[in-house]
This record gives sequence, structure tokens and C-alpha cells, in this order.
Amino acid sequence: MDLQQIKQVNYLENTVLLSRGVARMHELWRKDSQKKPDITYEQFVNDLVNNALYKIPPETTSQWRHQNSLKDFFVFLEHDLKLCNKKDSEVEIIKRAEKLLRLFDCLENIDNNCVDSEKHSSIPYDFERLCNIMNEIAGSEMCYLILFHDNNITPLSTSSFSVEILNYVLDKFDFHAIHNEWGRSREKRDAGSAPIADTIKWSKIWKKSSQESAYCLTPLLTLCLDVPKEANEKLYIVFQYYNDPHSGKNPEIKEIWDDRPDPLSSACEVDNTDLEKMRDLLSLRTKLVSVTIKCLNTLILSQTTCRYVRPLGDKNILNILHLTDLHIKTKDKDNLKRFIEQFPVFLPEKKQRYDLVVITGDVVQGQGSAGVLEEHYFIADELLRALAKRLWSEDDKVLRADWRKRLIIIPGNHDYAAMNELEVVHQKGLRSTGAGRPSRKEGGPMVKFAYFLHFVHRLLGIDIESQINNWLNSDQYYDQMKLRIICLNTNAGAGPLRNNKVHIDKDYPKKLKKAPSCEDYLTICLAHHTDNYKPDYAVDRYASAKTWEIVGDLVKKFRDILKLDPTKDQEEIQNKIDGLVAALLNEDLDAEDPLMADCTYYKDNFRDTEDERCESIRSAMMRDDKMQEEDKKKLTEVFKDLKKENGTEIILGGHVHEFKKSQSTHTYDGSLFYDTGRKEKKNMPFAFAVLCINQSKMKYSWIPYHCEVGKPPVEFSEHAAKNLSIP
Repeated sequence: MDLQQIKQVNYLENTVLLSRGVARMHELWRKDSQKKPDITYEQFVNDLVNNALYKIPPETTSQWRHQNSLKDFFVFLEHDLKLCNKKDSEVEIIKRAEKLLRLFDCLENIDNNCVDSEKHSSIPYDFERLCNIMNEIAGSEMCYLILFHDNNITPLSTSSFSVEILNYVLDKFDFHAIHNEWGRSREKRDAGSAPIADTIKWSKIWKKSSQESAYCLTPLLTLCLDVPKEANEKLYIVFQYYNDPHSGKNPEIKEIWDDRPDPLSSACEVDNTDLEKMRDLLSLRTKLVSVTIKCLNTLILSQTTCRYVRPLGDKNILNILHLTDLHIKTKDKDNLKRFIEQFPVFLPEKKQRYDLVVITGDVVQGQGSAGVLEEHYFIADELLRALAKRLWSEDDKVLRADWRKRLIIIPGNHDYAAMNELEVVHQKGLRSTGAGRPSRKEGGPMVKFAYFLHFVHRLLGIDIESQINNWLNSDQYYDQMKLRIICLNTNAGAGPLRNNKVHIDKDYPKKLKKAPSCEDYLTICLAHHTDNYKPDYAVDRYASAKTWEIVGDLVKKFRDILKLDPTKDQEEIQNKIDGLVAALLNEDLDAEDPLMADCTYYKDNFRDTEDERCESIRSAMMRDDKMQEEDKKKLTEVFKDLKKENGTEIILGGHVHEFKKSQSTHTYDGSLFYDTGRKEKKNMPFAFAVLCINQSKMKYSWIPYHCEVGKPPVEFSEHAAKNLSIP
């Protein structure tokens, strides 16, 4: 049979027959499932096809098909199989009918749920199941339901994520390209034709997972559903197939792709197998469009909110994995990947999964050029997708579609990057090249956190505009968990000469008001710098990548020396500065090190009261001390206001690179994720913490752990806080 004959058989009008047959089959299913609650879709269809339900002998099967209300439906399925020259037609009929029945039943359930306000939170999960069924019918790896409205693209739902293409998931830019190509292709078709082949098309998109990974050619099959014209909207169902078809990993897709003509040069772009699958889906297009339009507001809202996300276990027990200061960089990628692939999926000593993962800043190592920083973010993207796959995938095959809502990331000081400013400042690994007071005039959040914003948008689909408008602060509600999470950016004042500077909008907590309907929600605040942190800007200014561990105490000694009066305490200054320079020499600091240079110069010239450089060194230290005192005061006031105005119960943070707790303020800082300074890195220790919350008993525990690759986590008990009452 040639392509023209195939097109005639597969006209859209034929889908009416299918839809009537499926509706009738569902009516029988509903009646039968009431009598037999445990019967599955497949068992029911199998009984239906083999007449067991009606006690008709197998030898009369053919006659039965021509005498019951589903006659046309099954005859049409048989006719399709003959066109495709498929054998074992009865098995194929059962498979196709069972999938259509599941699809119809799913649409019925969504239709019922959308009119019940108490079930609105289940609608995103219902549509995920719907996309999973359509994905199965199409034989693809991913299915996306997309709304096109007034030149805007809105992803409404997706199937569960195939882990095979987790690094190549489509985004808004891809959907815009698909829509534009679709429009060009439609112009080349006959306006009067209405076959299935004019409703679907093949296209291709090159996707890139990270800077080190090769591009992936993604074959796409797109189905366009016209909604009522007055709505000025179109629904697209996009099916994504696995990887480069020429890689040999999927010969079926390779064969399809090799035979695929140029979509813009041929009116017929699909063969009969494709048409058969798409026609099955199109047979229910009216109902699909109807339920989607009914649930449109809920689906759109689910893209920007976390309110619908369910706990993975007991609704009264929440388990939150707390990570911080990952400082991801290129040379540690293999070690991190090896650990993540063996990360404990369940809570230590419990068979409970993590409901959420929070990362409180410093995702990547920020000391380096802007280009290096971007490379680190690509690696972080790949590693965090691998972590999500490890924690939330089923049988390492599919990852639940809400995983992006379960991963919360806030910026730290290393996530700051003022693009070319960063290149100028970080010379020879130095954190800064001189003193200077950072200010907002150095750029807004888009300039300061450009690479971080691109990273969270690419990884989590977070709206960049809302992040910029709120200076990377956010207020998120998880209604199904009775949880509120306030994310604070404590690095808003970071500048090219002081990227460790703590600066927070002290008025932001006053803008936040807990919704009246959420008064009983537990409120958790995430901040890179917490009240446990004592800023020392002089240390930040003098420390380099090589001297960070040793410079702290030496800077404090230098500060004490600079406080002495050079006109009255010359002998004391001389003795102390000689000892400090000797200590610096013992640490093998070279003459170009900023601290060594300033100490040496001050040692030789402090007696000259008119020396401009000595005066500049003293002024810079005094300015640092004043700034850190002011910023510490503001930071403390912000957390007090958060507790007073918003009832914040628990605060999680990082930055200090060690586990710290303050049970009086319920503030907990995580440790450096892994020890980058250790020479033997095959079994390097990793650090993380787990926050366990019992909502019904109003108790919580925050337990830190150390863990080596391939070994069970070890509790860091001296810093643990167990079974505390929620304030």
C-alpha cells in the first residue's frame, strides 16, 4: 500500500469511530470494575476480546465481533494490523485497546477531579500520569503538553523524566523553535486536506547537557490540537525520542530517522506506524482538549508554585536533606559523581526517602575567571541531575516529574559573578586585589548573579524575572506538607572587591506575611550566612585560595598591631610586627602575597606618621571592622524580624565550612560538602545533614553525617540536635 492509500485510511474522520468504541468500552469497564475491584485494564480487555466476560466459546470470536456494540471498533483495529502486516493480531489488539482504555479512564478521572476543589492538588500528578500513557502509546522517551497562547509558550505538564535523556530535557527555547518550524511547515501544505499526516510532524533539535558533553540529536514527533478558535490557543503534544539516532543505541529510531524526508519539502512526513499511534491519540483529542482547558489555570500555576507537591511518605513526617558549600569544580567532578552514584537513597537506619533537598549556597567554586565559573555551573547541572535521579527515580528508569520542585538552591558568596569584573579581580587566585567598599551601584542582581541565574533556570526551570525583581529572595509554600520555606540572598551586596560581603535587604522580612490559611505551617528559612557567622572582612580581603586556612589568626594579629598608636607604642609595634613577619615567612608566603606585602611595608615604615601607604593600611582595616560590625548587626536584626513577623521556627545555613548549631535560636549550619584539601581523595569524606520533622508531635531533629564512598554514613553526634520541640 502506497503512502497516498495510507493517508486516506488515516483521515481524522476515522478517529470518531475509535472514540465511540473507547467510550463504550469504558462504560463496560466501569460496570465490571464495580463487581471486580481488583481487575486490571489488561485483564478486562483480554476478557473482552476473548469473550470470557460474556461466556461465548472461543470458536465464535469472529462472529461475536460482528454482533456486539464494539464490532466496528475491533474490526477497525484488525484492519490496521493488516495494513501494517503485523502478526499475532489478537495480542496487538489487546495492547492497543488496553492503552486507549487507560487513556480514556485517566481523562475521566481528571474531568471529575477538576470540579472538586479538594482534589485540585492532584491535577498536576493526574496530568503526569496522562502524559505517561501518551508517552507509552507513542513509544517515545518523553512527552510534553505545551500551550501556545498569544505568542507565549507555557509548558503545562510532562511525563515522568526518562533518566536516559535527563540531561537533554526540552525547554521553552526548544518549544519556540518547534512552533516556528511547525508554522513554516503548515504553509507548504494543501489548505483543504485533513489527514493525520497534516496534524503531526517530525523535527529535530540539538541538545547539549554540559560543556564537556557532546550534543545530542533529539528526534521529535509533534501533535497539534486546535482548540476553539475564539480562545486563540493551540495545544501541542511533543514526543521526544532517545539520544542521537545514529549512535546505534536505538536502531528503531535510527531506521525511522534515516528514512525521514525533509519536513519542509514533503507533505507526508510519517509512515503508517506513526499514523496509527497518533490517530489513537487523536481519537480522544476532543476530551483531551476539554479537560486541559478546564484545568488550565491549575496547570499554569503548578509551573511556578510548589503548593501541590506531596510528601513521599507519611504526610506528618518530613525528611529534608541539607547540603551546603559544594564548591564544585572541574577537577573534582569524577570524585563527586562517584559519590553521588552511591549516595544513600534512604535516611540512615530508616527506609524513608528525602522529601526535599536544600542547598544553602556556594554551589560552585567561584575563584577564577567568568569562563571557568560557567564551566563549573555546567558540571553542577549534570551532577545535581544525577543526584535527583539517585534520590527520586523508580528503578533507575524514570524520574518523577516534580523533582525540580523538591530541589531548592540559594546563592552563596561564591555564586557571585559580575562577569568581566570577576576576571579583573581574580588574578593569581586572589580573592581581591585591594580595598574598596562594594555597593549596589556595581550592578543589579542580573549582573552580579548572571551565571547562577542561568544555572537555576536551566536546571530547575525557575523564572529569572521573578528572581531578579526580588533580588534572589523567595517565599515558597508546600501546602501538602504544611511547610513554608523562605529563601534569603545574604550576598546581595557582593562586589568585585569583596565577594564575601554579607549584605541583606533588612526590609525584606517586613514585606513577607504568612497567608492566613497557612498559620499552622512550619516555617524554615534558608540563608547562606546565618546568625552563627561572624564576618571578618579583613580576612576576606587578604586571604587567597592557597592561604585561606592559615591567614585568619595572622590577620587578627595584624589588626591588633594596627590598633596601636605608632607615635606612642613604637617598641611594642616593632616586637609584634617582627614576630608576625617571621610567622608569615614560616608559612612560606611569598613577597607578592597581600598580607606579606602589607606587613613587610608596615614593619619598615610605621614610624613615619606621614607615610600614605601605612595610613591606607590602617584606614582599610578600620573600614573593614566598621563594615563587618554594621553588617553583623543587620544580619542579626533580619533573623529576629523573621521570627517576629513570620514565625520562622528553623534556620538552615552554611558558609562556615563546619557543622554549627545554636539550639537557642534553632539555627544550623552545614559543613563543607567535601574536603578538597585532602591529598588522598579516593575515599574522601563527604558531609551532609538531615532535618527530620514530625508535624504531629511538633518535634524535629537535625543530624549531621560524614560519609565515604561506598560506606554507610556516620553520625557526627557532637553537633546533632535531636527530638527538639518546634518553637
